[in-house]
Amino acid sequence: MKLPAEWMEKLQACHQGRSQVLAVNQKRHLSPTSKVVQEGDLILAVDSKPVCTFRDVEEAVGDRAKVELTLLRDEEVKIVPAATTLVDGVGTHRILVWAGMLLQCSYRAIQEMGKGA
Repeated sequence: MKLPAEWMEKLQACHQGRSQVLAVNQKRHLSPTSKVVQEGDLILAVDSKPVCTFRDVEEAVGDRAKVELTLLRDEEVKIVPAATTLVDGVGTHRILVWAGMLLQCSYRAIQEMGKGA
């Protein structure tokens, strides 16, 4: 995948001495953003601000409900709207005991496996 020179310069200026780009290796299949982001995409910017670390993304997103992601997909730069989702990392929020059964939502790791897992 060829990164355009323009974006190479923007990302290198993001953090002096650090040359990296964020790639989508796996997505959370039940999140709204999974419909617009594909595994293999490179994340270049959030709301036009270049990002090259996870912290950059956290700061760019903040507590907003949606952002615009600039992605590199199939050697083409694309801007896509993305809804954000708060992820707390805890796992179980609520359980229901009914008729001798313990019911709860799937853990995040299971949800990330996608359909048919």
